[in-house]
Amino acid sequence: MDPGSSDTPPNGVENTEAHRGRASGKNGEGKWAGKAEFRLALAGMSMGLVTVCHFPYICFLDGGGAFLIPYLIFLCFCGIPMFFLETVIGQYTGEGAVAAWRKICPMFQGIGIAVQIMVLYQNLLTSVFLAWGLFYLFNAFKHPLPWVSCDNAWNTDNCRNHSILNGDWSFLYNVTPYYDDFESNFTFPERHSDPENEFWNNRVLQRTDTDMGSFGPSGKLRGELVACLLLVWTACYFCTWKGVRWLGKVVYFSVAFPLFLLLLLFFRGVSLPGAWEGIWYFIYPAMYQFEYIIRPSTWVQALALVCHTFTMSRGVLTTLGSYNDYKNNCYKDCLALCILSSVVSVFSCFVMFSFLGFYAVDTDKTIHHLFEYDEMMPFTLYLKAISAVPGAQFWAVAFLLMLLFLVFNNLIMSMDSLVTAFVDMLPCKLKRMGRREVLVLIMV
Repeated sequence: MDPGSSDTPPNGVENTEAHRGRASGKNGEGKWAGKAEFRLALAGMSMGLVTVCHFPYICFLDGGGAFLIPYLIFLCFCGIPMFFLETVIGQYTGEGAVAAWRKICPMFQGIGIAVQIMVLYQNLLTSVFLAWGLFYLFNAFKHPLPWVSCDNAWNTDNCRNHSILNGDWSFLYNVTPYYDDFESNFTFPERHSDPENEFWNNRVLQRTDTDMGSFGPSGKLRGELVACLLLVWTACYFCTWKGVRWLGKVVYFSVAFPLFLLLLLFFRGVSLPGAWEGIWYFIYPAMYQFEYIIRPSTWVQALALVCHTFTMSRGVLTTLGSYNDYKNNCYKDCLALCILSSVVSVFSCFVMFSFLGFYAVDTDKTIHHLFEYDEMMPFTLYLKAISAVPGAQFWAVAFLLMLLFLVFNNLIMSMDSLVTAFVDMLPCKLKRMGRREVLVLIMV
């Protein structure tokens, strides 16, 4: 189905307010000002926390470079077709996620409502992640970085920084007792705790022992995190309140800037000692790791990663496509953006594994032993590695800014999708002057 094969929309679509051209002129309100804005918006939606943090982590857990085999298979046969299908539905109908399905078949309107409920819950989670990231960013301007030492008020007695853990403590065991009946009541802690994990648990979340369970007490509100969350939603409001014409200007910076930071981190990473050992560990998996590709769990992880990376079945791509001209060649755009997103995902593996290679050399460990199970494992591990680099304060700020912008792009695109869904369902009431701004304020 090529929307560009005809000059006019088909029957049933021609009354969609001149295919979302609400204002006079080709570039009226409700349309992208140019193709570059649409492409940048798609890029911002398909590159986020999953691309930079979770993709390298999942690659490591499921066979390193061997994991790319099932990933590329699902990308070709599932990711690209679904990405194109969702985008072209929006361009074909000129409507958001809910109204587009209603035009296809009135009974399918529930599909659009369901996916927008998913987007609503996703936005709540995304905003919390951004609040945590902002809290880390503000603390990254402190010298020294507060999560690299055990000399803070929130650290426990079990906290051990990496310089202590890597020291030579053999002299403690070269003790000859003078008495045969000597009994020692001195016990060593069973498990040490990293300062990065203690900063996360004791400073950011301020957890207690009873809060460690998955369904434990909810705890109390943290004033600093509430302020960060308020800042996130304020920025989201001012990026989406004027609709696609304003959003199209925002993505020029919010998408290009984190990619520049990723490139900057790459050049810094590959210049570190041990970086190429880390990269080699990723691109040349051990022979036993190829056994992972015959495991069903690896294929499930690859499919889930493709779906999460390209934000499938959430209606956001449909909304972004609805702002296109009817004759736009969205097939070429979708294909190029899917390839770009996959290239960035693999490129981020080179960046992260270069820092992990340096960190493994610096701590005298193998890369395999760097990974341990933790709920924030990818984030805290990368932060550990970057914090060990000379000039750690600058690189930590660059890393956190990159993550914040990538995740923020997901938030503003998803919020715009929600607002557009409401506007398309109640056009007579919400398309009046100033109504959109009020709706965005209520939803924020």
